[in-house]
Amino acid sequence: MGIVGNTGIGYRGFLILDTGTSKILLPCTGAGPDITPTLITPDNIHGSVDADDSQQAHRIHYAEGQVTYEGDIEFPFYEDNTVWEVIKNWIYTNRTTPMPTVYFSPDGALIHKYSDVYVATADISNRGANNLITIRLRIVAEHRTEPGSGELSGITLNLLSTEATQNKVPVPFWRSMMELENIYTDTTGLVPTAWEIRINHNTTTVFVANGSNEPYAIKQGLVVVEGRITLYKEGGVPLPSHRKGKVVIKVGGTLPGSPFVTFTMNNVALVRYPYPMRAPSEVTTRDLEYQAFAGKYNATQPDDYKLPALQIS
Repeated sequence: MGIVGNTGIGYRGFLILDTGTSKILLPCTGAGPDITPTLITPDNIHGSVDADDSQQAHRIHYAEGQVTYEGDIEFPFYEDNTVWEVIKNWIYTNRTTPMPTVYFSPDGALIHKYSDVYVATADISNRGANNLITIRLRIVAEHRTEPGSGELSGITLNLLSTEATQNKVPVPFWRSMMELENIYTDTTGLVPTAWEIRINHNTTTVFVANGSNEPYAIKQGLVVVEGRITLYKEGGVPLPSHRKGKVVIKVGGTLPGSPFVTFTMNNVALVRYPYPMRAPSEVTTRDLEYQAFAGKYNATQPDDYKLPALQIS
């Protein structure tokens, strides 16, 4: 299926990641990256030329401010080695190395080319029953231009569900599982209904006085890993036994022994664990809101403290 045309309609929108060696087309939703202009509007005192001063209480001038290129994209989790390797490196493993080029079009008619694109936040979510596991990214770029003639020719959509890839492209909610350690002394009957991992890079955009209102540089800050686990148990979900522990989330592959990807957080602290009343026809669940830290919750050896807050394998 060709992707570039002149019909401005939603289904023709697309996002392409250009790694420098290959171009990957991602079926996605969300607002996508866009230009965000600003105005500098001073509140200068300017007096009045009218007898009724209240009619002159308005700003009188402005200047163009800085511009940013940012936005959100969301796409299903794909059990595809090529795609996942690119996504994993971009959102976490090589977080300070930007995607060289991202092409985005909301409608297949207007196409923009973004360069040096960083991930500010990444949310990997399982929203529960009859939903797909999704990845939502907040991305920030240094520059935007228009692609050259023929730059995107020949790219086709290939992440399709077939007999061989069904339940892998994309991955449904039920093809995941979770393991908890120490948070509950007894995990009998405790099952997850939903979960979320959020990676926040505390990204900073640098602007300088160099004759341009575009970003000069983008820097990745402190990594904060946090999220939420929703638990269900017949007879009610008890309070956690301990506030710290280990969380392992497995997605895809052959569960439990050979998952496609494993997210391991060895040092998790619970921030909140509310147990609210739910709607009349909903089961009652407990949300464990957590933050992950470097090291192990039960560290005993020097190397235990060197582990990152999140390991992806």
